[in-house]
Amino acid sequence: MLSPQRSETRVYRRVGAAELRLRLWLPEAAPVAVTAFFPGGGWLNLDPVQFAPQCERLTARGLLAVCAE
Repeated sequence: MLSPQRSETRVYRRVGAAELRLRLWLPEAAPVAVTAFFPGGGWLNLDPVQFAPQCERLTARGLLAVCAE
């Protein structure tokens, strides 16, 4: 079982009134590397949480995992 992890959301860009966010899963120690996920779907069905299981596994191994809107 994976340990609980910190995650947070940050705005990385504003397009008109829309805010684009990054969801970050943060390891307990300083990260050794970063993995980024960019969901596909032609801007119709973007949900960064779809990669949560992968991000949690990578973070448990010391990586900083990021998923963009």
